[in-house]
Amino acid sequence: MKPTIPIRDPSSTAIAEDSVLAATRAFREHHGRAPRVLCVGNVANNGYNNGKILARAGWDIDVMCYDYYHIMGCPEWEDADFEGDVGDPFNPNWRRVDLNGFERPSWFVQGPRHMCVRLLLARRENRPWDEAYCSLILRYFQNPIAQRALYFARRVKRVAIRGVSLARAGYHYGIWRLRHSASVAKRLAHHTLEWLQNSHASLHATLQSKTTQAEQVVKQAVQKAAQKPTLTFDSYRSQFLWHYEQWAYKLRTARAHALNFLQLCEASAIRRMQNMGAKVAQRLPAAIAQPTAKLGSVFGRLLKFARDTVVGTAALVERGTLAAIHFPFVSRYRWLLAIPFAFVFPRVTAALVCVTLVGLALRYLIRLPVRRRERRQAEEANYVCSQSTPPNEQPSSVSISAPPAPTFEARCNYLLQLFRELFPDREDQLAALDIVGYTSIMPEWNRLMAHYDLVIGYATDGIYPLLAGKRPYVAYEHGTIRSIPFEPTSQGRTCALTYKLADAVVITNCDCDIAAERLQLDNHRFIPHPINEDWLADDSWLKLRNDLRQQLNSDFIIFHPSRQHWEAERHPSWEKGNDFLIRGFARFVHEVCPTAAMVCVAWGKTLQQSKDLLAELGVADRVMWIEPKPTVRMTRYIRACDVVADQFYLGAFGGVMPKAMVYGRPTLIYLNEERHRWCFPEMPPICNTRTPDEVFESLKRLRIEPNYMEQMVADGLSWYAKYHSSQLVAQRFDDILGDVLSLNERDAAPQSGEQRRCA
Repeated sequence: MKPTIPIRDPSSTAIAEDSVLAATRAFREHHGRAPRVLCVGNVANNGYNNGKILARAGWDIDVMCYDYYHIMGCPEWEDADFEGDVGDPFNPNWRRVDLNGFERPSWFVQGPRHMCVRLLLARRENRPWDEAYCSLILRYFQNPIAQRALYFARRVKRVAIRGVSLARAGYHYGIWRLRHSASVAKRLAHHTLEWLQNSHASLHATLQSKTTQAEQVVKQAVQKAAQKPTLTFDSYRSQFLWHYEQWAYKLRTARAHALNFLQLCEASAIRRMQNMGAKVAQRLPAAIAQPTAKLGSVFGRLLKFARDTVVGTAALVERGTLAAIHFPFVSRYRWLLAIPFAFVFPRVTAALVCVTLVGLALRYLIRLPVRRRERRQAEEANYVCSQSTPPNEQPSSVSISAPPAPTFEARCNYLLQLFRELFPDREDQLAALDIVGYTSIMPEWNRLMAHYDLVIGYATDGIYPLLAGKRPYVAYEHGTIRSIPFEPTSQGRTCALTYKLADAVVITNCDCDIAAERLQLDNHRFIPHPINEDWLADDSWLKLRNDLRQQLNSDFIIFHPSRQHWEAERHPSWEKGNDFLIRGFARFVHEVCPTAAMVCVAWGKTLQQSKDLLAELGVADRVMWIEPKPTVRMTRYIRACDVVADQFYLGAFGGVMPKAMVYGRPTLIYLNEERHRWCFPEMPPICNTRTPDEVFESLKRLRIEPNYMEQMVADGLSWYAKYHSSQLVAQRFDDILGDVLSLNERDAAPQSGEQRRCA
């Protein structure tokens, strides 16, 4: 007898009594309500699918998908039955297609981060009007035009910030150049004065020495002449002395004139240098004021211009003119200048007064919500790191009221020290710059998390409960820890700390246990990817099966939904090994089943290479390419075909293989069984293929042995029901709830924080 999977209505969120699990039931009995859980993130719709499973299991859950609008992160892609083009996959326009009555559940919130937080706060604090307003805004952001406008606004903001940064850099460079020029002029004046003083002293000493030497020569000549005994020389001596006195007088006069000339040159140089310094000093404040005024906003400048014009000021904005700087009377009593201006230009004055008053009123109204938010943040400053517990103290299980906690700065310092203790061998240590960017948003996050008993952070979004000191929180990986925690980047360091300090770590990819061992995670456990089981009762695939068989003229069809990515250098994270399937399929067509066909999804990096290889092998006419389909349509293609082909290189599986099993189709895939034994006590019944020859042999056996295919389908349904069903996912999350909140009977004994994390 084949195992059966419960069939659910896709639009139903009713809670069956038998689906309420042990820990959830214990929580409801203990607290009189359902456990409140917040999920942050929705890559590949994992958050949405888990939210559906947990909501049906009795959890009061909210899923937040902030600033992420990719088509595969929207509920419409998972549960809406539509056909058509929604435009850009990163900004889909769901209004362009008919969703056949599908509406998003109220517990799923998608949009800008601050609006998502505001809506959930309004919902949890019972503010229906604010919640309705936020819902309206978020519904507006579902429009791709609004998303593009938001994207454009963010780009403009980035460009403006860069422009302001460049302007500031240019302004500071200009000020530096002015100061440098003033410094150069000052040094030049100093060196010039020093040269003039040295030249003056040197010339003065030279003239004085030459004059002294000349006087000595004349005196010696006079003394020698006076020593002669004859008196015939007396008249000559008197004449010589008279000429000597005249010559000495002229020499002293010339020296005096030379000294006066040097003094005048020195005084003139000093005066010129002083005037130059005064001009530089006078121009410097104006040079500073003008770029500073240009950095202000246009609205602020208009207001200041109108106000300053009304009061009759002539000073520049923010810094003022030289008159306002050097004459305080003018800057203090400049409003007196408005009196003659008002009499000369009364209409202009009235218009400027009206503009000023309207501008001031608008600025007050614009600043009012900002002031309220700042005041609220100031009131919440003592609650930034609520529910923060020391390393050796056990946190309260479900405390909703946040006790006074250390400041965010103290929390950051504690995390920096803890990172050094946990990762002493890492060369790139956690720095304050890695987490200081969260300072402004953490008050609202902490206020939101205080309303929940458990927070689940998908991918790297566990950083929010970590910085807020929220306990307990769960880190959910879907390929996240393969490489990100080991990167020497800010994201890598915070990701490593997030998963290391989490109360529980959920691993969805079996090969990530290697990364968990490198991070030394003792509290990780495996939960398979959630699979949408809501469309098991859909029988519209029968018509699609008939259409495909008629169109392809085939009774054996292979469906290959994987991304086209295969290269000579096999990348460990992106490689799919599509060329192995193509070569094995071509041989299968030529040797076993000429009517066999294959349906492939046209997406991936090496799409054209795949088409060229099919043409080279002569089977291009046996392959049909389709555009990427939503989950509902893809499940119909899975059921309409005979075999599903996944990937042939990674050695792991995602969502394709379990979907093929639950919908009753055998799967060709390469699976590294040694890497999966820690997750599954029993390996999945698949056609484990890695080479073109193995692909050929598997297809041949499935074609010629119908009993083998039927047995594989039955074993696949049984394996899925035991190891991958939605009931198993709900049970694993229920176990986490019981462990981290200490509500299960086996965890009733008190434990320390370190023991709880390692449990």
